[in-house]
Amino acid sequence: PLGGRIILYALVLAAAAVPFFSRGQSSLWIQPRPSVIAFARTMYELPEDSVVLVSFDYTPTFAGEMDTLALALVRHLAQRSVGMVVMSTKPAGVGLALQVLTTVQAENPGYVYGQDYALLGYLPGEEIGLRTLNASLPAAFKVDYFEQRALSELPIMQGVNTLGDLDALIILSDDSQTVRQWIEQVQSRGSTFMYAAVTSAVQPLLIPYLQSGQLDNLVGGIQETAEYEVVSGVQPVALGLLDGYVALFAVVVVVALVTNIIFLIRREWRKDGVA
Repeated sequence: PLGGRIILYALVLAAAAVPFFSRGQSSLWIQPRPSVIAFARTMYELPEDSVVLVSFDYTPTFAGEMDTLALALVRHLAQRSVGMVVMSTKPAGVGLALQVLTTVQAENPGYVYGQDYALLGYLPGEEIGLRTLNASLPAAFKVDYFEQRALSELPIMQGVNTLGDLDALIILSDDSQTVRQWIEQVQSRGSTFMYAAVTSAVQPLLIPYLQSGQLDNLVGGIQETAEYEVVSGVQPVALGLLDGYVALFAVVVVVALVTNIIFLIRREWRKDGVA
C-alpha cells in the first residue's frame, strides 16, 4: 500500500542520514583484525624524519571506497609528521591525491608543502615508468606537480634520489594488476618495505603476494578502513559509513519482520472468515 511504501522510503532515508549524526558509534562493536593492527603500528612507529612514497593508483570509479582509506592513512602519517612523496600511475589519480592532501593539510596547518610532503604528479609508461622511477626519481619526474620546481629544490627530496632512499612504499589501488607491476618492477629489485591498501574486491587477488612476503602488509575495504581508524585514532569517516550500513540492515530486518507478521495475521483472518 502507498502508506507502507512511504514509511519504507522514510526509514531508508533516515538510515542514510545516520552517518551525519552518529559520529562512528559502530566503533563499539569493531574488533580490529591483527593485520590492520600490525599495519597501523608500522605507520605509528615510523620516525618523524622518515619519508614514505604514497601512490594514488586508483580511478574516480572507486573513489567512494578508496578516498576513505587514503584519508585515514594520510591523516595518520601527517599527524605523525612523517614525510610523504605522493604520485600516481593513473592520470586521474593526481587529482584524487590533490583532494586528499588539501583536506589533510587544512587539518594540519603545520604540515607544509615542499618541506613535509610533495606531489610529484603522473608517471606514465606502466612497467617502463616504474623501472625508471626505481632507478632515479629525478629522471622520472623533472619537476613536481604543484609548484613546477626541480625535485632537488624541495627540502623533503634532499637525500631522496631512488626508491631505496625511502622508508616505505604504500600503494593505494583498485587494480590488482597495478600492484603486481609494482611488485615485479620495484619490490623484486630492491629491499624497501611495500604495503598495499586496496578495494575489498581486489584484496583476495593479492593475498598470495602477502603470503610469499612480496607485500609486507595488505588492507582493504570499508570494514578494514574503519578498523584502521579505530586503531590509529584518526578522524573517522569509514566508521560513519558503517553506522549507515548498520542502520540500513536494521531497517531491512524490521521491515521483514513486520511485513511477515502482517502477512500471517491476515492469512489467519482469511481462514477465520472462510470458517
